[in-house]
Amino acid sequence: MIDRDAELADGLRKHLASLQRDGRVRLAADRDAAMIELDGGRYDAVVCVIDSTGVDGWEVLSHIHASEPTTVRIAVARDIQTTLPAISTAHRFVPSPACPTDLLDVIDRCCNLQGLLVSPSVARLVGSVGTLPSLPHLYAQLIQMLADPEVGLRDLATVVERDTPIAARILQVANSAFFGLPRQVRTIEQAVNFIGINTVKSLVLATEVFRSFSADDQVVRIPLDEMQDHALLAANIARRLPTDREIAEEAFTAALLHDVGKLILAARLPEEFLENRAAAEEQQRPIEEIEEQRYGVSHAEIGAYLLALWGLPETIVEAVANHHAPMRVAHDTFELLDAVHLANHLAGELDGGTCASTPDAALDPQYVDALHLGERIPEWRAMAAEQYGAA
Repeated sequence: MIDRDAELADGLRKHLASLQRDGRVRLAADRDAAMIELDGGRYDAVVCVIDSTGVDGWEVLSHIHASEPTTVRIAVARDIQTTLPAISTAHRFVPSPACPTDLLDVIDRCCNLQGLLVSPSVARLVGSVGTLPSLPHLYAQLIQMLADPEVGLRDLATVVERDTPIAARILQVANSAFFGLPRQVRTIEQAVNFIGINTVKSLVLATEVFRSFSADDQVVRIPLDEMQDHALLAANIARRLPTDREIAEEAFTAALLHDVGKLILAARLPEEFLENRAAAEEQQRPIEEIEEQRYGVSHAEIGAYLLALWGLPETIVEAVANHHAPMRVAHDTFELLDAVHLANHLAGELDGGTCASTPDAALDPQYVDALHLGERIPEWRAMAAEQYGAA
């Protein structure tokens, strides 16, 4: 842990002891001490309390990102503005002052996800598919612009408007019944004002992703339009499930991208992908079960791996990785990954699923009971049907 104050580190040590868990917590007071400590040993996670300037914190995170990329990197943020330089190097941000209990939960979840993404099964599948696509250019440009406080909405809109197909797609979605806006949206700047920059940014990313795969000759037999429609339906269902606005925005993004792993497998291993689809149809099983039987992992993990490489927030990566198996993550309240799981399921009930001849399996009763969702499911199912009708 990198912090000038030992209180949080002491609290974390005591909490680990109270749980009778083994774990070594080392404290470094500044950047130089942290660099020496990190160069002298291997750590599962690095927690960095960002100071008022942010310089020491993000330099340490950048160092560990370069030297030990699989180490979990967590920034405890006192001021969100000082964390901006660390956007591409931190796995997760924790608001300050941080509670040791909450911090340990974040560490555990990040380490579990990291362990999943670097598992031998994922490594073998990544090796099989070859080169993964790079972060889409326009989306990367928007991220860079958003880190600059001098950039305004008009500047962002101007950049998006230069890409006519993407601008047209955003205006089409913004004017759809999904958003139910009281007036027609004619410009990207209006879209940003009405549906929000985060939603526009997510639509840019998803549109660029689908466009890049549509140009690949290997995926001509894959129903890309159906997959894109399913992703948008799931996204609009997901954003209406949580009550927290910030979670709703992340749920929209994660649901838009939840099946990106299918695109990768379809493009890089087309014959195997078609064989998996045929097996799903013949055996009347979800395609992820066929993939797990064949590879040890499914499109969910390979998609999450790509999104992690692109530097998307850890919460979104976690939701994509577990969108078929949310209970792999220990939790007892409704979270982002639940919104994506349920949105995918509800959308699949309505459109029959994508790239498989059978919809997802029925909701796990134990999962529904554990999160006390029984009374909400009929209400959410009705809402999903309304969204499907608006498509």
